[in-house]
Amino acid sequence: RTFTPDAEVGTGRAGAATGQLVNFGQVGRCLYVPNDTVGSSFLAIWPCLQRPTGTMQWSQVWKLPAPTGTNTFGTGTIFTTTGGQNYCLLSPGSTTGYVKVQLCSSAPAAAIQWTRQYGTGVFANTYRIESTYGAPAGTTYCLAPTDPTAGTPDLWQGASKAILQI
Repeated sequence: RTFTPDAEVGTGRAGAATGQLVNFGQVGRCLYVPNDTVGSSFLAIWPCLQRPTGTMQWSQVWKLPAPTGTNTFGTGTIFTTTGGQNYCLLSPGSTTGYVKVQLCSSAPAAAIQWTRQYGTGVFANTYRIESTYGAPAGTTYCLAPTDPTAGTPDLWQGASKAILQI
C-alpha cells in the first residue's frame, strides 16, 4: 500500500542531501529514470521517493557538478549509478526531444555537459540546469518538465517528461 502526496505538499526529504533533483514548479516531484530502465527514451518528473533512513533508490539519485572557487555555477556531467556503471544525463540538443540517460562512456561528450546554476541572486537563472548542446548561439537550454496543464499534455503515467526549453 502506498500513497502519493500532491506536489503542493513539498519535497519531503528530497534535495541536495539525497541527490534528488526537485522541480520548482512541481515541488513534490523529482527527476526519475522511469521503471528503473536506463534504456528509456525519456526521463519523468515523478513523485519524489522517500526513505527515512538508508540510501535512496538509484533512479532518483544524481551526482551534480559542484561550483569552483567563488562561482555560482558548476559545469560537468550529471549522472546516476546502477550496476557499477554511470549513466549520464543526455541532452537531445533541441527543444523537440526528450532528456534521457546514456552510459557515460558511450555518450557524445558535448551532449552530457551541463551547467548547474546555484543561488545567483537573479530569480530568472537561479537553481537551473542548463545545456548549450545544440542551442542557438548565445542561448542555453534549460531542463524543464512538459506542461501538465497543456491542452494535450505530454505525460507518462500522469507525470511530466523531462525536456529542454529556451
